[in-house]
Formats: sequence, C-alpha cells, structure tokens
Amino acid sequence: MVWLSTNQGLFRMNPETGRIARYYHAPDLPDSLSADTIRGTLEARDGAFWVATTRGIDLFDRQKGQVIQRYPFTRDFSQTIPFSQPVVLCESYDGVIWIGFPDGLARIDASPDGSSVICSREVLMRDFRKQAL
Repeated sequence: MVWLSTNQGLFRMNPETGRIARYYHAPDLPDSLSADTIRGTLEARDGAFWVATTRGIDLFDRQKGQVIQRYPFTRDFSQTIPFSQPVVLCESYDGVIWIGFPDGLARIDASPDGSSVICSREVLMRDFRKQAL
C-alpha cells in the first residue's frame, strides 16, 4: 500500500489494483481523522500508524480505516499536545513517538497498558536543564 498525505485527507493506494481510498475529517463521525490537512505519517516498529494533522495526532487503524486514539492540539499544557502545525513525526529507539513543531517538541509515550504520557516543551526543557547541570 502507498499512503499519501494531502490537504484533502489521507489517501491509500493499492499499486496492484489501482484502487484508491480517501480518509478525511467528518464532524459527525468520531472515529474520522481530526482534520483534512495531513502533515505526515509514521509507521512505528510495533505497526501502529500515526497521522499528524493540523488539529492533532491520530492513531489510525489501517485495517478498519478509522482513528482509534486522538491527541488534539491545544494551548493547555495538561494531557494534550501544547502546540500546533506539526512538522515531523519520528520514533526513537525506545518506542517514544516524537513530534517536531516550529515552536518545540512533544512526545507520546504509548505504554503497554494503553496509557500515554504527553510532554510539553516546558517539561522537556526542565528535564534538559536538569541533565545539563
């Protein structure tokens, strides 16, 4: 399968059949993507498929074609991602999903029990300062 990130949703193309499927934000469907503008995707080592949109990071089930977990962007630094407009997604050696933004970094640490820890740039900078001392 080939996955394409566009301003009009996420597209899946099967090169063998030529069939194309489009996934997009539908306000009346809670398991649709959080936005139509897709900034990037990442397939993690465990097979999880992460989709960065302009409204949040979505964990996407490719078999069912639906979002199974959503991490919305906000300016609140609690349990959501405190930034907007992701630039890059990557996975570190320890399985942490890193999201790069023009104004900082965030991480999603999906633990085996299904819970996640999301860190803001303030937390990351505090930890960096501690390690630098």
